[in-house]
This record gives sequence, C-alpha cells and structure tokens, in this order.
Amino acid sequence: MCKATQFVSISIMSVVLACCGYCKNLRSKFRCSVSSICSGTESSRPGPKMDLRCFVLHLEGEEELVGVMLKNNRDATNHWVQQGEKKEPKLVIELLKKCTLLQGFKGVGTFDSDQVPSLQGVEAPYSWSLPLVTLASIVVALPNIDRGSVRKLISTLNQGLPYVKFIEDNIDKERRLSKLRLQQKLCGLGVDLYDKWLDVDLCKLSIQDQSPKETLERLVEAAKTRCEKFKAKYHHICMKLSPSQWPIKLLASNSMYRISKTTLLNHKIIEDSNSERLFEELTVMISDILGACLCNLPHVISTKCLNSAIEEREDSVRYAVYILGKTKKIIEMLEKRAFPNVDFCRGTYIEDWRLMHKQCSFLPFDPSSMEESDCFTQKAPHKSNDLCLNID
Repeated sequence: MCKATQFVSISIMSVVLACCGYCKNLRSKFRCSVSSICSGTESSRPGPKMDLRCFVLHLEGEEELVGVMLKNNRDATNHWVQQGEKKEPKLVIELLKKCTLLQGFKGVGTFDSDQVPSLQGVEAPYSWSLPLVTLASIVVALPNIDRGSVRKLISTLNQGLPYVKFIEDNIDKERRLSKLRLQQKLCGLGVDLYDKWLDVDLCKLSIQDQSPKETLERLVEAAKTRCEKFKAKYHHICMKLSPSQWPIKLLASNSMYRISKTTLLNHKIIEDSNSERLFEELTVMISDILGACLCNLPHVISTKCLNSAIEEREDSVRYAVYILGKTKKIIEMLEKRAFPNVDFCRGTYIEDWRLMHKQCSFLPFDPSSMEESDCFTQKAPHKSNDLCLNID
C-alpha cells in the first residue's frame, strides 16, 4: 500500500511539474521574442553561447552530471540577479544622474584643494567614504535649506555607503585605510541619528547662522581647534604610525578642516541667497565621488567570485551576483564613461582619481569631439567590455 501510494503521488506530481516547466519555458521564450521585437535588434542576434561546461567543478566519474550542474547553477544565478533587481537602490540611481560623468567626475578633484595649507605637515590619504561623510556633515549644517531635501540626501548616502564599503573591503586587502573606514562608520552614524559631527551639533549650527559663509567658517574653526587638540594628545602615536593609522578623531578633524576650507576658497563670496546653489553644488560633488567609487563595481564583483576559497565560493558568488542584480542599472550608467587614465581592471582608490585630475584637467567638452581632446587621445574611449564584467 505504501509503494502504491508513493507511485500514484509521484506520477501526479511528475505531470504537474512537467506542465509547470513547460509553461515556464514558454513564458521565457515569449519574453525573449517580445524584447527582441521591441528593441528592433532582429538583425543583431547574439552569437552562439560559450560552452561553460569546462568551468564546472566536478569529481571524477561525474562527467554526465556536468550539464545538470551547469543548468542548476545558471538558474540559481538568474534567481539571485532577479532578486537583486527587485531591490535596486533607486535613491542612489537618482543621485548619480546629477554627476558630471562626461567631465570625469570633476568633484573628485575639487573637494580638497592643494591651496589649503596643511595643519599636520603631512596629509592622510582619503578613503572613498571619508569625503562623502564629511560633505554630508557640511550639507546638514548649511542654513536656509529645506530639511526634507537634506534628509533625502542623507537617506541616499545611507543607501549608497554599503556599496562603498563593499568596494573598499575588497580593494583594500592590506587594510591600509581601515581607520578611515571606521571613522566614516562612526561619524556617519552620528550625522544620521543625531545630526552631529563629533561633538558639534550641526542642526543647531544651521539654525544659528545666517549665511553659508559663516557656517563654513565655524566648521573650519571647530575642525582646526579639535585637530590641534587631538594632535597634541596623540603626538606620540602620530610620530610612530603612518597618517592613515592616526586616531579616528584626528583624521575626522583633519578631513573637515580641509574640505570646509576648500569650499570657502571655491566660493569666496557666499551670501545667504546662495545657500540653495551651494547645496546643489555639494550634492553634485557627493554624486561625483560616489559615481567614481562605483566604477569599481565590475572589478570587485569579479574578484569576489574568483578569489574566495572553494569552501566559501558558493556564498561568495551568490552575494556577488545579488549585488550585481542590485547595481546593474548603475553599471550600465557608468559604461558611458571615457577615462583613459584610470585602470578599472585592477581597482582604483580615490587618490588615483585625484592624481589623474591633477595631471589632466577635465573641462566641459562635446562628446562628439572627444577624440580631438588632448586629454583623451592617449587611448580610445572604453567600451562596455572594458568594465571587466559582462553583465548580460
């Protein structure tokens, strides 16, 4: 009776599963035909797919199962890509539309100026996240700004910083900038929850001051005072360690001083009526830094898939594919770049971009005349496969 019951149940379920599989195949074929008709690419059909069976890890004697393994892995990969696409960072995508993509993300080269004299004699290198959090703190402190716009920008950064952390953790293998990332985490938490930078109440500062110039001057003085205080307190540590390993509060104060001072130099006459304009310019600068950082996504996703141990590779690849699904639109947006001096196939630090901007001044130009520009004659514009990862 048990065997008979089992036979009947298996037979019925086999028919049901076969029907479900047939319907699923029909739906996928219908979607492919509709997409090809809508896109009008009937003549540019993709060539035969690459045979990936040689990449399947299997034991001796399992050669006949390679096809099944390949199909199951492909289905799992598509599943996690689709799950990621459902949770794409819409606020980040909206912010990146403001970035100066065709001008080489010029905000990366202008947020900190060499004209600002150093307080320490030697400057600590920046991580990607440090200027983002510092600029966000300045934005929160600006007076006469709609607080709803400020909170939306902070929410956007909270949505984008996990991707920045994902990139920094996989590029900075030597942990050279670990203190800077920790400083970003602590200061970012304060700005998000309490509208504070260290012990400075940014919200109170925005209410007290009447002009953005006065606010920036107060931030410069506050950062300078705390920088000197922490330098005296941790002098013995700073003498032994490299600047990137200095105490967190000293690094935060130094960053706030330099970026606030640079903003003052870039806007020598800042009046009350220019608060909104300054807010927009700082927002574009944040968008530029975030966009330049996210150019590393294809390299980091590829690295995450390949460089993990075999025992950890399944979870590592699954997470990387999930991130790929979430950031697919972002990668497609950044494919339009043309930055011949940046090697995206090895991962880039923010200092690489700053050095590039010092060596080659990105000026507004017509994309149609890109090949005629001296700055872009070293190499042809990057194609989509230069991103080191084919998202299709």
